[in-house]
Amino acid sequence: MQQKISHYQALYREWLALQADNDKLMANLHHQNAITDELSTFYFNHHGQSDWQRYYEALENGADVDLTTDGEYSVMSQDTLWDMFCDERAFYEQLVKFAQSRLHDLNNK
Repeated sequence: MQQKISHYQALYREWLALQADNDKLMANLHHQNAITDELSTFYFNHHGQSDWQRYYEALENGADVDLTTDGEYSVMSQDTLWDMFCDERAFYEQLVKFAQSRLHDLNNK
């Protein structure tokens, strides 16, 4: 019996440690959303031609701009931001499925 109680106590302690990270997780998601919103405005701008489109055309016409990065794809590459938006959407779809399943499990205990 002691071994089982100790095991469950250790699991609860681990849960508490993970729970403490939830505030950081939420803060990170809010920060990521703010970044995505700004990049979305840059890339899409639903009120006419976006800055991205204007910059891309200028680059195509020979604008002298340094697109060197720290190893990531350039935001001026055609698919970089599009792929980022698709990846983020897939993440949130997966997160919604996880949350719905977890809420179902919690509500049916």
